[in-house]
Amino acid sequence: MGKKVLGWLYKGASALLLSLLLCALILTLAFSSTRTLIGGWAVPRNSRELDLRDLTVRSDWGLRLLRDPRRVDLRGSLLSAREMLRLTERFPDCEFLWEVPVGTERFDSRSLSITPASLSKKDLPAFALFSRLEEVDGRSCGDIAALHQLQLLYPQCRVLRCVPLGSRRVPAETEELTLPAADADFAQLMENLAYFPALRSLRIVSPSLREEEAAALREKYPGVDLDYEVETVCGRWFSNHAEEISLTGCEGFSLGELREALARFPGLRCVDLTGCGFSNEELCRFRDSLDGVDVRWSISLYGATLCTTDSELDLSGQYVQDVGELEALLPCFPHVEKVLMCECGVKDEVMDALDRRHEDIRFVWTVPSSFGRTPPPSSPPPSPPATPSSPTRSWRRCNTAGISSRWIWGTWSIRMCPSSAPCPNSSTSSWPTPMFRISPCSRR
Repeated sequence: MGKKVLGWLYKGASALLLSLLLCALILTLAFSSTRTLIGGWAVPRNSRELDLRDLTVRSDWGLRLLRDPRRVDLRGSLLSAREMLRLTERFPDCEFLWEVPVGTERFDSRSLSITPASLSKKDLPAFALFSRLEEVDGRSCGDIAALHQLQLLYPQCRVLRCVPLGSRRVPAETEELTLPAADADFAQLMENLAYFPALRSLRIVSPSLREEEAAALREKYPGVDLDYEVETVCGRWFSNHAEEISLTGCEGFSLGELREALARFPGLRCVDLTGCGFSNEELCRFRDSLDGVDVRWSISLYGATLCTTDSELDLSGQYVQDVGELEALLPCFPHVEKVLMCECGVKDEVMDALDRRHEDIRFVWTVPSSFGRTPPPSSPPPSPPATPSSPTRSWRRCNTAGISSRWIWGTWSIRMCPSSAPCPNSSTSSWPTPMFRISPCSRR
């Protein structure tokens, strides 16, 4: 009898338990079809806008059961960035208001501009939760690589950042950069120049880079114009962009060493080797061996100092005993077009022969008149005694080229004679007699 009673009680309890479970299941299904639990609160699943500020929302499970939310305020919740990203992917048309964690700080997701004290690469995914962000001021952040990647991920957002170079922090938007040698560490330049998207030129104001280091920088950053100091000879340094360098007075080096050093100057046009102890022949051969580079030095000739890059040589007033010395040195002056040799004491026929031998050079000299010749400056004519019948007279006349002719003691001396027209303000009555006519000189 007792066993039967226990069996009835067991069956009754089992039926009751099953009924309760069935009721609970029915109630749960009915509840979940209309409501969801969020932060301990039952919230209608068809809610369009929810204000859940300051609720202890620890999980996104209840939020993911919402049907079609449009605006959910979750500021102050304990959700992670990963959970928030899952919510934005599930409800792309919903505006979630949240405090986005960046470094050790949190910022409103509707912020237009933020200034984080620190930033790392693990914070970058959370920036997708900012709906209106326009600017990130990261100039105080040390992870320049994370800031650079942030700019690449969100090009519509302006990311302010400073790139460390030695003791300096340089704005990343810099286009032209000048660094002292102390801040131009090669390894740091190789890595950090990549964080200057707009950089066009880099100038290092004192020697610091070796040639192989400069070549590596040019290869990695071909769009950056690199200006640095290059050593030549005698311990002298010049910018690799130099168009003209001066080694005046520098001695104790070979022209072969100099030729090798000059190859590092792509835009070089002229090098000054005045007073370097080389002969004219050596310097001429050296100049001929260079491609597009002129060589300048000084030459003393007939008491005058001439520069080999001049296009006009002025020997006027210098006594020239032998024009052969001048002819021998003419190859040292590749740019000469005109040689002035007025009153140099050279005979007219000698000058004319010299002029004919060098048709590409214009020689200008003093042409004596038919009444006499002008003596060379080394032997001036003696002064005649002053007598009443021979007064000291000197007349000056201008020709159309503005070059004067002078009557001195019965002799006409003319500097140049393109014509013999008198000046408009002079009269022929003041001229000595007899009058004469002078023919124009050819190529003078």
